[in-house]
Amino acid sequence: MRITYLAIFILINVSQVFAQNAEIRKTFVAFQSAILNQNCEQLTEISRFPIEGDMGLARLVTSDPPRIDMQKHNYEISDELLIHNCSFLDSIELKVLEQFSIDNSYNNHGIENDGCIYKANLSVNEDSSYFQWSVGCSELTEDIIGEYSMVFTFKYIEGKYKLISIVGFG
Repeated sequence: MRITYLAIFILINVSQVFAQNAEIRKTFVAFQSAILNQNCEQLTEISRFPIEGDMGLARLVTSDPPRIDMQKHNYEISDELLIHNCSFLDSIELKVLEQFSIDNSYNNHGIENDGCIYKANLSVNEDSSYFQWSVGCSELTEDIIGEYSMVFTFKYIEGKYKLISIVGFG
């Protein structure tokens, strides 16, 4: 009897992992499509608001310096802002996203540009409670300054993964 309960418990847990992996794939494909096609409505649908992270907001605002508009938006991305502008990535980052395949993420060779090899990475937390997709300079081919990576974090909330933050490191 004990073995039966243990087998059922393992089967339920394995089923949950497969379901979450399928949800990760579905969410990432929707994210990739939304960004590449500038479909802000689709991106809004897979996001939880407010989205945290100064890097994401800095890419969306128009003031110079960006801090002026960032302060107006309370350093967060609202659904009202995102529905009208979802241009987070520059041209090289878009190329990296376009060539990135969730099914072959280990085969990510990157794209060389301006002294850097830009790559993307998808990582899933051990318990699948969140996953992150990052893009940025992973290898310097010249001595340059000021490179960074953007990290998009999706958290598992009420049975779906939602974009919750966009931060920069570098």
